[in-house]
Amino acid sequence: MKSSRLALGVSALAFVGLVVSGCGGGTNSTPTPTPTPTPTPTPGGTPTPTPSPTYSSVAQVMAANGDKLFNGTGVKWKVQTDATGRASYADTTTLSFYYVASDDTYRVVYPTASPAPTPTPTPSSTSTPTAVSISFPEGSGVTTGQTTTFSKTTGSATDTLKLIVPQQAGIDLTYTRFLTYDHDDTGTASDWHFRTVYGVLTYSGDKPTTGTATYTTTVYGNATRASTDYLLTGNSTGTFSVDFGKSGGSQITTSLNLVGQNGSNPVVDFGTVNGTGTIAGSGFTGTLTGASSTAGAFGGGFFGPSALEYGYAWYFNGTDFTADGFAAGKKNP
Repeated sequence: MKSSRLALGVSALAFVGLVVSGCGGGTNSTPTPTPTPTPTPTPGGTPTPTPSPTYSSVAQVMAANGDKLFNGTGVKWKVQTDATGRASYADTTTLSFYYVASDDTYRVVYPTASPAPTPTPTPSSTSTPTAVSISFPEGSGVTTGQTTTFSKTTGSATDTLKLIVPQQAGIDLTYTRFLTYDHDDTGTASDWHFRTVYGVLTYSGDKPTTGTATYTTTVYGNATRASTDYLLTGNSTGTFSVDFGKSGGSQITTSLNLVGQNGSNPVVDFGTVNGTGTIAGSGFTGTLTGASSTAGAFGGGFFGPSALEYGYAWYFNGTDFTADGFAAGKKNP
């Protein structure tokens, strides 16, 4: 198969996307941080405390008037069977996702000749790739469970956009969302596939700089072996932990126990893959390895107050299977 498709299980269902700004004529769609005032001494000698930044939920952002712009970090590949075409990205130029109020459309913009991705939110590109823009009318989406799917066909090419609301224990995450975009062109080698997380990114000044944290983790995705697709959602498990105070090295550790099922057939255990990554701003990238791996990577970000939520997109090429998807969750107390 040229591409694997993410699907939702009974519970819920993989560009990690970052809310950047509102654009165009209308109310800004992202929260504006409260300016940090200079502490003012009081008669008792106690300075006025610095107010915490405020956050809107993704639902509130999307309900507000005006245009919305999300830039992303996640994973991408050109033609799934080509392992060398896979890469993680944590920049703001690889893929952009818009809501345009004037014509009520969602738009995906991506470069067709992207420079090599860099593990920082601000890439240093050596060329300016040609950008492709695809529009989907907002009202054309079909919602099943937690996924809304948009699709359009032009000639031999089919473009598919999926907007996914991740859940934890049956409850929607507040600040984190998933996006998948696939451009399939029959009979050509110009297929592009993106898996992205977007949402209300943690302000850089609000992200913890000391201490460690663990997060609950829900795994989403699909695997393909010998032309058979397996749903990983609902069967797989994972872990995610962060050392916010560590300088360099492996600040993030994660694991994915990939277990899939094809229809009502018995489940298949694809094994456990382990990952390590580094933080850049409020985003991060890393690599995945396993006993049967040829390549694997992930890219994601922290969302909400004090990195309350996280999400990342991932891919993994095994010796006899390929897989891609998402992981997301909330910080443990």
